[in-house]
Amino acid sequence: MSTKENNIQFWTLNISSYLAQTGIIIINLALVYYLTSLSATPSFIGLSSATYTFCYLVGCLALGSLYERVKPRKMVMLSLFGMAFSIAMVVLVKSLKLSLIFLSLYGLFMSMLWPQMESWITRGKEGKALNKATMWFNLMWSSATGVSSYIATYFISKSVTIGLLSGVVTLFITFVMVFVISTFVPSIRAVKGEREANKEKLNLVDNSTTLRFYSWIGVASAYLILAILNNIFPLYAQSLSFSASTVGSLLVIRGLTTFVCFILLGKANWWQFKFSLIILSQIVLALCCVFSSYFNSVLAFAFVFFVIGVLISLIYDFSIFHSASGAVNRNKRMIIHEVMINGGAVIGSLLGGGIYENFGYSFLMWCIAILLLLSTIVQSIVYKIKSCTV
Repeated sequence: MSTKENNIQFWTLNISSYLAQTGIIIINLALVYYLTSLSATPSFIGLSSATYTFCYLVGCLALGSLYERVKPRKMVMLSLFGMAFSIAMVVLVKSLKLSLIFLSLYGLFMSMLWPQMESWITRGKEGKALNKATMWFNLMWSSATGVSSYIATYFISKSVTIGLLSGVVTLFITFVMVFVISTFVPSIRAVKGEREANKEKLNLVDNSTTLRFYSWIGVASAYLILAILNNIFPLYAQSLSFSASTVGSLLVIRGLTTFVCFILLGKANWWQFKFSLIILSQIVLALCCVFSSYFNSVLAFAFVFFVIGVLISLIYDFSIFHSASGAVNRNKRMIIHEVMINGGAVIGSLLGGGIYENFGYSFLMWCIAILLLLSTIVQSIVYKIKSCTV
């Protein structure tokens, strides 16, 4: 592949990740308000989020071996079209029960997207090249997270249906872009699936770091909390008389903070291969939960969302970098990375909806904080034992 074609592929993947994340975040936020308009309870909203996230996990785990046999561009295009179709059907059926079926399909189609994108964009890269690749990928999807929250609340203020459909349109536009560019760039069409590509390489040695295990636990914890912020916090905010635009502004703070921190982390390596930082980030995340259980002003939540934005970027970078570093089969590592992210999101959605409905937001935050602190203690003990046996 020539330098020009390589650059086209690089930016196609990054712009696609930006647009895809924009569509997904718009859908995730609009879905909360859309289901509420259909008289859904907080528990059902948590269940709906957990449904598509769980199906995402099932797709990654059960079909990952199949996905890596297929050319990545085909999987990406099928994913984008399938997600857009599934959410369009949610709007058309206007039924809570039927919506769960199409949300299941939505999650299954999503499982074809992110592991493929992440393994594709990091393929053949190590060290500085790997850090640069993950930095740009993270910058694109994280900037989309901030912008899409504002876009979503704008359209939701017009109509919850329009808000949901704006996400559908964004995903379809991304599908068209990937289809057109890959049609005119033969080298992108020629990119082989992960399994076939690895067969052509001889004497591959896996030099993975064990820090990936702790990083995966951290990213699951982070996305457990993020699921609560995305799916449960808007409901709690309504009880505090926060407008949809205020909620959107808080989510923008979180998203933009993550975006800026991805830039800073992408230009440095001090955070790499540091167990102490992995644990410290999880402890601070737990403290954020405790803080948010005591204060309920917009300013206090703005502070919490800012700190969580910093932690999300750091914890996510821990996971994606340590997953890819030294790995031979990066598609499998990225599947695990995505499984941990969405496993945390499933737990967050299920726990969040049920506990919030029955015990309130403060109790929910304390439960999550205690869970995170216990997790860091166990990780520290395991790490110490492993270090002593080496």
